[in-house]
Amino acid sequence: MLTEKQSQILSFIQQFRDTYGQFPSLRQIGNEFNVTVRAIQQHIDALKRKGVLTEHQPKTATYQFPNEFNYRIPLLGSIAAGTPLEAVERTDSYVELGPDYFGPNRQLFALEVHGDSMSGDGIKEGDTAIIRRQTDLPDTETIVAVRIDADEFTLKRLAIISPDGEPSDGFSEDTNPTTRMIELRPSNPAYSPWQVAVDRVEIVGQMIGLVRRI
Repeated sequence: MLTEKQSQILSFIQQFRDTYGQFPSLRQIGNEFNVTVRAIQQHIDALKRKGVLTEHQPKTATYQFPNEFNYRIPLLGSIAAGTPLEAVERTDSYVELGPDYFGPNRQLFALEVHGDSMSGDGIKEGDTAIIRRQTDLPDTETIVAVRIDADEFTLKRLAIISPDGEPSDGFSEDTNPTTRMIELRPSNPAYSPWQVAVDRVEIVGQMIGLVRRI
């Protein structure tokens, strides 16, 4: 049976996780209840002994809910929401979320955002973009992760451009491949759209969600 304080801490953890998509740190819990980190660790240890929390493996945090995570989303590197940024793969890092967030889709990966060109869509520096793998051009303007010239990643809204520079519904079969263009559109008005030849761009995936650390 939980004590009153343990119940309050557990309730705070649940509400925090539901709101922000991650567990609060011991310091954040301590600040909420105006007690020391050491005192919170003692409460967490007690909640583990009582089976309502369990040890987090791998230990990127000190606790989790029992059977909380069904899979880990690989954090493959960084992506620019500004100018393109050379991708650095970090396959030993993961974002761990339950399937209630983005569904049990194994074709997901995560990229850490740098820059502010997508701030109009609520995407900020340090956020983690959740990407569903996709290699074909989207039918409508959508936020996608693209690789440019095989070695740079960027996150932008993508639109197909006709040879005359106007928006297009798609490429016709007789469109000259050398004139095919796409436009990468930021949502921060401080940045300008960027038109790129389609043969320079590889669609990596479509952004379906965001994880933010606070």
